[in-house]
Amino acid sequence: RSALQLVAKRAMRGAPPMDGELEVRLLFAYPTRRNDVDGAIKPTLDALEGIAYGNDRQVGALKVRKLCDPEAPRVEVEIVEVTP
Repeated sequence: RSALQLVAKRAMRGAPPMDGELEVRLLFAYPTRRNDVDGAIKPTLDALEGIAYGNDRQVGALKVRKLCDPEAPRVEVEIVEVTP
């Protein structure tokens, strides 16, 4: 969790957390196909709270992808403001 927070702080480059309704797109690239994403979603959203957005209640849409990439396991995050 702290590694994700560090990367998120760097990516935000001092910008304040986003406000309003958001769509969060997550990509979980695991080293094997045996992993599932349901246990990783909440900790990822919680880790971004206060950095990328004020509260994870702002997340109105969530898109999640999983793939197997043994050479480059990672989590990719994209956050988009939802326009009314």
